[in-house]
Amino acid sequence: WLPKAMAAPTPVSCLVHSSTLVTAGVMLMDCYVYVSLSSDVLSFIFYFGFFTMLFSGFCALVEQDAKKIVALSTMSQIGFSFLAIGSGFHYLSYVHMIGHSFFKSLLFMQMGYL
Repeated sequence: WLPKAMAAPTPVSCLVHSSTLVTAGVMLMDCYVYVSLSSDVLSFIFYFGFFTMLFSGFCALVEQDAKKIVALSTMSQIGFSFLAIGSGFHYLSYVHMIGHSFFKSLLFMQMGYL
């Protein structure tokens, strides 16, 4: 659903990708992992993040639309955050998503000018 949401105007795309809808799932997953520290759950989150990161990265390589490439890059970064959570590096996931939200909001504002 994320690449298809790029038909929205630039300020809406900036808001969607910077903090609200994208990082909420990662933060909720991180809170859930604190409650359930099962190794099976952590390994599932790790592999889910790994395959999400690879699949969206390869899809971004063949995409032509610039906004969709940035959206697929966001999906890849979410996969990296899930990979960090599955590895047990919760703080890395937090720091990565904060840096990602600043970077992507600036990138989407720049995409509005192109």
